[in-house]
Amino acid sequence: MRKKGFTLIELLVVIAIIGILAALLLPALAAARKSSRKTDCKNSLKQIGIYFAMYSSQYREYPAVGAATWFGMLWKTPLAQDGNLFRCAVVGKAGTGTHYKGITGAGSYTPTGMGTYTWTSTGLTDSAPADLPIACDDDQAGIPNHGNGDDRNILFFQGRVDVFAMGSPIELAASALLGTTSSGWAAPAGIK
Repeated sequence: MRKKGFTLIELLVVIAIIGILAALLLPALAAARKSSRKTDCKNSLKQIGIYFAMYSSQYREYPAVGAATWFGMLWKTPLAQDGNLFRCAVVGKAGTGTHYKGITGAGSYTPTGMGTYTWTSTGLTDSAPADLPIACDDDQAGIPNHGNGDDRNILFFQGRVDVFAMGSPIELAASALLGTTSSGWAAPAGIK
């Protein structure tokens, strides 16, 4: 009498079907993972914006602009507690340093249809235009974090974070205005 069970052909067919389903799911899972990392990067910038607002409220001024001070002054206060906040998940949270660019010196910005806003190296003022870019994502090699350089998160003065395609007018203005913040200061790993 013959035992009931799977034949070799039936087993191979089941394995082939599982393989095909896995091949269909893996790209979707990779895309979902990339999307969640991009969202984490955007949320980190939003949190940095909240820290800037809290800093302004507590100290009655904005941090002095500079490569070593723009984010470093936030870290020196009790406001910022997690060094990983200054690193984008798309690049990786491990290590030290920062994956964001910020205002690194005196400058000016002319929003469309408005007058020119100028600031000194002592920092921004409350009269800054709401759409002044104050930070954006950027890795330490100067390449946008999001994979093939297809978009960039930009933090504006009033706290909102928007995503812009590379080469768009606002992205180009932010890139020209913002510089690396990893000169002389690096966000430490972990929590204070």
